[in-house]
Amino acid sequence: IMQVNERNIRRYGYSPAQVAQDPCLQVLLGARYLRECIDKYGLTIYGIGCYHTRKKEEAIRYAIRVLRVLEEVRKVWKR
Repeated sequence: IMQVNERNIRRYGYSPAQVAQDPCLQVLLGARYLRECIDKYGLTIYGIGCYHTRKKEEAIRYAIRVLRVLEEVRKVWKR
């Protein structure tokens, strides 16, 4: 559901096998990592993009894609 790289999985004290088989744990660790990114960079393009990569240009592209999807979701909710 939420992808977390192996380095962060191990940093949080889990094994990749544990996370692969537990969608709730995937969301928990993914949300934890996103929170770390937002705490570090703020609720900004970089804070959102950090979840995907630390490379600035790729982070910007990722965050823009996320924001576009969010806008589509908001349109559906308004119906």
